[in-house]
Amino acid sequence: MTVTDTADAPDDTVGRADPTRPDSSYRGAQALLFAAAAVAIASTLLAILAGSDHAGAVPNGLRVAVVVAAVTLLPGAPIAVLLRLRQPALVGSVTVSISFATMLIIAQAEVVTGNLRPVTVQLYICAVSAALILWASRTLVPAVPRPRPDRTAVVTRYALLGAVAVAVVLFAHATKVLRPQASGALGVITHIGFSYLVALAIVAAVIAVALSRARLDPVVLGAAGLALIMFTTMYVSLADGVTSIPTAYTHRGLIDIIASLQGLPPPSDARFSWAGFFSAGAHMSGAGALSDLSPMLLWAPLFYGGVTMLPLYSIALSLTGRRRVAWIAVILYLSFNWYQQDYFAPQPTATMLYLTICALLLWQLRSAPLPSAPRSWRRWIVTVSRRTLGTVPGVGAGRTLAIEALMIVMIAAIVITHQLTPIVLIAALFLFSLTATTRYRLLWLFAVALFVAWFSYGA
Repeated sequence: MTVTDTADAPDDTVGRADPTRPDSSYRGAQALLFAAAAVAIASTLLAILAGSDHAGAVPNGLRVAVVVAAVTLLPGAPIAVLLRLRQPALVGSVTVSISFATMLIIAQAEVVTGNLRPVTVQLYICAVSAALILWASRTLVPAVPRPRPDRTAVVTRYALLGAVAVAVVLFAHATKVLRPQASGALGVITHIGFSYLVALAIVAAVIAVALSRARLDPVVLGAAGLALIMFTTMYVSLADGVTSIPTAYTHRGLIDIIASLQGLPPPSDARFSWAGFFSAGAHMSGAGALSDLSPMLLWAPLFYGGVTMLPLYSIALSLTGRRRVAWIAVILYLSFNWYQQDYFAPQPTATMLYLTICALLLWQLRSAPLPSAPRSWRRWIVTVSRRTLGTVPGVGAGRTLAIEALMIVMIAAIVITHQLTPIVLIAALFLFSLTATTRYRLLWLFAVALFVAWFSYGA
């Protein structure tokens, strides 16, 4: 990791980057590239079947899974590996966000030009991703072999994962017996069954045990976090078998309109002026010959909540330098998030990109040298903006510029996808620039230019 442990640091803390230390994320990068390669092959085959009108031989649920995996991993996975960020959560965050941004921009360009060719474009994306995967695999440097984990840690991991599995089974039973139609003025709160409460208690206990151990286990905490997302956001949806958020159906309708017209309709709805998400949905629908988008609508809260854990953890780790505190921050977010804003919509898509940009800037701020500011607030106002953040050790000028270019791509994707997120992003980037805590002093100005350009053209 670029935010990585020093040789004698406790498991809970992270230190500055050490470019001389062997890369400990080799196996993770290998696994990520292998998964991306498998998805590229599956997506290519599905696109060929869709182009030849034979995709119906593949179950719709499997087609949805392949399409979503492609949008999540291609071409972001090899690009993130090539950046050699060395922080697993940040690598995952960049993987997802670059893949999202690529799809949003390409699909919007297809729709704006009236040249929606999802099968052909998807084949190009898979081909470029395959080339990048081969390139990235050649850059991997094997790490020093890790010592085998002790038996107690392995047994504890499987015991806690087993407890999470039991909680999921109990939750599934709770959704089977829940009857949302019978709820009254107080909603389903009066109909919550014993199975649900026990499932929630088990997950809470697993999280407490995992956080109290001397060596944190990200596998257990990640699984418990996903279970927590499911329990708090999908109870009614899984009981009904359909999403409980009606606006998701409106978004599905907007996607169907774009797919049917092969372009943008007349400006009958303001959301067509920020149609990046809906254009991407039309592309996904065509590339996979999807007959029904309902699985996307139903499982969107779990998907968006799961991927959002990555930048949230990275941000908390950069701010605190402590893994335990970072995991607590993620769990608190998942427990008290503003529910029903993580559904099948542009908002959580743009939020993921925004959080990734913040995670990258805070990772650089923690890892790179920064001249200290004077304690006097009068001198601070005068001199703080004159500081210049250094480069991250081990990250040269080329990769530093590449990171900035990728952030500009993510900003462009946000601008064409959501009306409000660009404003928040511009304010955040301006604060980074004003306090001289980023090397990218003019990034906020790029964001303003892109926002104004799209507002005057597209909106």
